[in-house]
Amino acid sequence: MPIYIQHIRLLKNRSELHALPDRKLVINTINAHSYNLAQKDRLFAQALTNSDYLIPDGASIVKAIQWLNKIKLERIAGWDLFTYEMERLNRKGGVCFFLGSSVKVLELILQKAKQDYTKIKMIGYSPRYKSDFTNEENKAMIDEIHAANPDLILIGMTAPKQEKWVYLHQNLLRVNCHICAIGAVFDFYAGTIRRAPIGWQKNSLEWLYRLIMEPRRMWKRYIFGNSLFIYYIFKEKFLVKPLLPEQTIPKMKVLYEQPICTTNDEYLHLQKQLQKKTSIPFYMILLIVIVAVIGGFFLYPVLYPKIYQIRMPNNTIITNIEGTTPKHTNETEKDTFILQTPNDSNDYKNLSPTNVNKSNSEVVSQSKRNFRQGKYVLIISSFYTLSEAERYAEKVKASGIDCEIITINNHLFRISIASFDNITEADRYAKQMKTNPHCKNVWVAKR
Repeated sequence: MPIYIQHIRLLKNRSELHALPDRKLVINTINAHSYNLAQKDRLFAQALTNSDYLIPDGASIVKAIQWLNKIKLERIAGWDLFTYEMERLNRKGGVCFFLGSSVKVLELILQKAKQDYTKIKMIGYSPRYKSDFTNEENKAMIDEIHAANPDLILIGMTAPKQEKWVYLHQNLLRVNCHICAIGAVFDFYAGTIRRAPIGWQKNSLEWLYRLIMEPRRMWKRYIFGNSLFIYYIFKEKFLVKPLLPEQTIPKMKVLYEQPICTTNDEYLHLQKQLQKKTSIPFYMILLIVIVAVIGGFFLYPVLYPKIYQIRMPNNTIITNIEGTTPKHTNETEKDTFILQTPNDSNDYKNLSPTNVNKSNSEVVSQSKRNFRQGKYVLIISSFYTLSEAERYAEKVKASGIDCEIITINNHLFRISIASFDNITEADRYAKQMKTNPHCKNVWVAKR
């Protein structure tokens, strides 16, 4: 059963910490990373949901709750819980038991805590670093806690191990105090990992600071994990039915009323039974998106003609196929096409006009030449479809100018009014034809 963020109880602000009763309580934190893990780890989801109190340790959780439930929350980091519990205990005096982390980190914590909290007796225990503890190791930790008789238990074994350990063994712990799973706070307080500056914390960028400081360890958690968290939140928003205001949020059924895990075999069987991992639909959706993108890349040129941008030597021209006169680029209309001719010297020649003029009879004779014979052609317009080129060619012929349509490729058609073997003659004729409205933007191209 997955965990739904809109169905869980969360403290709304730091002031509610002062209302916590002074008795045996399990207090856990939740952030985007732990929320992601709980979606595929049933035991972890139960550990979080069945906490006596759960605090929003992450700006992403706060934003998600505000969007899903329209409830304003204040972020309460694990560090805030740590400082509150230590100050509360320091006022009355007592014993604080630190469980987890390495021996070196615990030594640094105990040295610093003795200076900061003078009325608290500090005791630490560092279990072996492993994913699962044996029955003997679990018993040893519980015996150490009982021997210390603590007034506060702080656990720093990283999520989800610390929350699941407390959940599985809380009935075996004969204590009457707060049990807080605070994870990385051990390293922050010891100074082995530097916490983000206040400015980064206030702007909800503490995750980015940790990513910059530890990119190898944190890149997957924050880059991939944050994307996965957004997916889960959108899934909740549109697929999960919200609870009505008068409904109470039920806890998951507590599976254990009696002491559990009396043997290592029972513990391993319980892990196998409850730590059921199911496939995540996110991976299937991601695969579909990748296939769609790759398929669209190959199908797009088939389904939709690819438009080539043509570069002209006469700057940018807009040819109006509905009217009679070409328009400049500062005038845009619905039925206009922006065209530019290539400036590649091997394909097209941007020729300067000459001062040599021909008579009208020569112009007429040149215009009646066979279009297929000349090496150089005079182009007056370009179009992306053949139908548009034919429509414009009819208007040109109606004005008394003979022309033909030259097909460059399947998506480029040009209208030519003459062809020449000599480039000088072509340039001279182009200069004379520019007086015609349809040939105002004529240019010479090599066939």
